[in-house]
Amino acid sequence: FSQATRPEVRKELGGASVAELGKALGERWRAMGDEEKASWADKAAAEKVRFEAELKVYNEEHGDTVAQARAKERAEKRGQSGRSRSAPRRRSKEEVAAIEAIKAKLEKANGKLEEAKRREAKNIKTLSKLGAKRAAAQEADDSALLAQIDQLEGIERKEAAAIQEELEAARGRVQKYLAKHGEATKRPPREQSGKDSGKESGKDSGKESGKDSGK
Repeated sequence: FSQATRPEVRKELGGASVAELGKALGERWRAMGDEEKASWADKAAAEKVRFEAELKVYNEEHGDTVAQARAKERAEKRGQSGRSRSAPRRRSKEEVAAIEAIKAKLEKANGKLEEAKRREAKNIKTLSKLGAKRAAAQEADDSALLAQIDQLEGIERKEAAAIQEELEAARGRVQKYLAKHGEATKRPPREQSGKDSGKESGKDSGKESGKDSGK
């Protein structure tokens, strides 16, 4: 919300300071209705998923970013190292492909949600106009126009009910794929390599063989 609205607010306020700009953005956010806030929240959730997925891929290919490295260094200085004792294994091509597939479905679901919200806004606007026309027709005692408005309002109210069902289903799909993406992007524990397993197996076999020979 802040990124999308900041240029417009900055233009309105002219040479406002950073603090004044932040205050104006906060006032705009608080003035918005719950539905409009929900729309921005959905966009932020989808953007967070995209960022985290791309960051994970980057980390696996190139290691930590400068910011991550500094954060770990600060944690180590506090005696709370952010590094795990064993490095996580890299994702396989199949795992990366599965994550990308979920991400694509999430983006598609979010797109359908946004489309349903646009239809809802259009429906509300149409009903509002019909309400104004009804008031004018009642004042003019125009029964023919009132009958026509009744018919149109009936159509729009049915459309409103269908849109609400679609919104509910779309939000459910977005939450479903958000959960799936979160589950898929959890780093699995490091697997013991065949080389390490071989070493351990060789050591154990050697010990057992030596004991048997001694007996």
